[in-house]
Amino acid sequence: MDLTDLLDMHGAGFGVVIEPYQGKDAGGAAVYGAPVEVAPVWVDERRRIVRAAKGETLTVTATVYAALATDCPTNSRVTLPSGRQIIALHIARRDGGGLDVPEHVEIAGN
Repeated sequence: MDLTDLLDMHGAGFGVVIEPYQGKDAGGAAVYGAPVEVAPVWVDERRRIVRAAKGETLTVTATVYAALATDCPTNSRVTLPSGRQIIALHIARRDGGGLDVPEHVEIAGN
């Protein structure tokens, strides 16, 4: 079961816009792909500490919980329902492996 199935069943959730990070231009500025609307999602706007893939500790100010199939590379720009933009610092896939649990992707950013 996907998290979005649960959100749909309860008429809950919002949408976010993800601009996928594509690298840097010749001047060193971030380059983003075309914006993609992702809905429904659940957004938790609170400060928390996460451990990134390489072990470093990150402070994030928002976490977006989206469908497992959501594509959001690290460093992508995400516009929250509040209009605030975050940069995706840590992406975690929560795959149930066939169990009946809410599978999802966590996009944590600042």
